[in-house]
Amino acid sequence: MKLPAHNRYDYVPIHRRPQYEWPGGARLAVTFNNNIEHFDFGAGLGSDSTGAAAAQSRRNYAWRDYGNRVGIGHHFDLLDEFALPERTTSIRPSSSSVPTSSNG
Repeated sequence: MKLPAHNRYDYVPIHRRPQYEWPGGARLAVTFNNNIEHFDFGAGLGSDSTGAAAAQSRRNYAWRDYGNRVGIGHHFDLLDEFALPERTTSIRPSSSSVPTSSNG
């Protein structure tokens, strides 16, 4: 069976690929990423894991917003605890309802 091709790069079986070395001789690189989103309360459909999408409620708004309010703090605490570097990437929406930071 022939697999579909994509023409982005040549296929090379893993055992034939060149040895890659990370800086300092590290053998593994890890990244921790967050997806922080903005939700307007009461606008649009809510996300509810108990059923189909429906009108937004306090419960599903709070469920979606939990990571922004609480989960992100736990994430930063873990980065501090294990002395892991932090990097921030921001993609700002075009919506004027989203506040922007004072540093640009």
